[in-house]
Amino acid sequence: MPTGSDRDVRALREMSREADGRLSLGDADEGARLLARAAETAETLDDAYALFFQGELLGWMEGDYEGQERLFREALGLRGDDAFLLKNLGLCLTAQSRFAEALAALDQAIALAPEDHAVWREKGFTLSRMGEFEDAATHFDRAIALNPEDFHAYREKASALAMLGEAEAALSPLAKALAISPGDGRSWRLSGVIHSMLGHEEEALAHFDRSLELDPDEQDGWRLKGLTLSRFGRDEEAIAYFDKALALEPEDADVWRQRGVSLFTLGDAQGAVACFDQALELDPDDWDAWRDRGVALSSLGRNEEALGAFDRAMEFHPGDYESLRQKGVTLCRLGLSEEALSHFDQALAINPGDYDSWRDKGAALSKLGRDEEALSHFDRALELDPGDHHAWRQKGVALSNLGKYAEARAAFDQALAINPSDPDALREIYALRAKLATQTQGG
Repeated sequence: MPTGSDRDVRALREMSREADGRLSLGDADEGARLLARAAETAETLDDAYALFFQGELLGWMEGDYEGQERLFREALGLRGDDAFLLKNLGLCLTAQSRFAEALAALDQAIALAPEDHAVWREKGFTLSRMGEFEDAATHFDRAIALNPEDFHAYREKASALAMLGEAEAALSPLAKALAISPGDGRSWRLSGVIHSMLGHEEEALAHFDRSLELDPDEQDGWRLKGLTLSRFGRDEEAIAYFDKALALEPEDADVWRQRGVSLFTLGDAQGAVACFDQALELDPDDWDAWRDRGVALSSLGRNEEALGAFDRAMEFHPGDYESLRQKGVTLCRLGLSEEALSHFDQALAINPGDYDSWRDKGAALSKLGRDEEALSHFDRALELDPGDHHAWRQKGVALSNLGKYAEARAAFDQALAINPSDPDALREIYALRAKLATQTQGG
């Protein structure tokens, strides 16, 4: 049973870091080759590290984290005070979402090696996975203080800041990460995401392109560029990127759903339903897909099926105010406006700032002849989003119903100023003219 010298162990750890570096840059073949070589070397130098490298191969190559954990724990049975092995056990436990155990292992590693930047960084990564982004950023800062060249720590700090809603602040550590390691495809992908959050369309797309040059087989790059194109209204282009992502991972339910959303935006509701069905076949618990399927079905006039889809979405996520709102809209289409009101009220109880729910409740009230009440709801919707041309048009309808024709015309004009091609607003103006002509003739 060989036990390596300190020098041997340092060499084996360096081999691990070199292999991990290649793997993290998307070079799976070279990373696997380096891991296999390290495992072979460890067999002759140190039993604990021989077990560790066997575990690394299981985790990286096969995704078998339970098997990896077993081997890591065997290694720690031989070297219980090894911070490097404890750090990797923490990462293995994090991959299994066993966060409390992961933090315990990482805290042990920090106690043994408080100056090891990698341990602080990996604890930050675990905290990020737990949603503890502020605490995570503090740990990444500690890692950076110990090793200012740790581009992983800069990148992960940028990610934590973005998750905290501080996208602008995230650009600085991300720039540091890219300056240190310009070949890191993950940093370029993250940069694309952050620029997209900030509304920087061209920068975002260019950075996704750079990530795809570096990692053409990384499905996430194709998916994220598709999402960004869709966000900026370029859904036809987005579909080509979703198709490429699906060619790489055909069973990615979320990409099928996003492809459906883009098809629906382009007016292909039938094609969208087919995509949502595929997503739900792969992930029957995806409440987003159930809701999106309901919206598409409702647009096709398949309202009863749509109601069932919204109910399924709310089974999985009772707090989904958008499903409540969309169910209300569908009930209105079925002539059940009174019943719809309770759904809009539930949606607003969850999210009082949802201008769509205020507007749609106003429309339901107007259909019920309660136009004075409707006006207050349209006004609230327009306080929240003055650029909602639907709300201006529907406000005009309510005003017209109340005989306030001049105010109605002003509301319709406002709707057309925002969206000159709104056919419903144009139709309402013609109807208003007809009312005024009839009124004049009657006088």
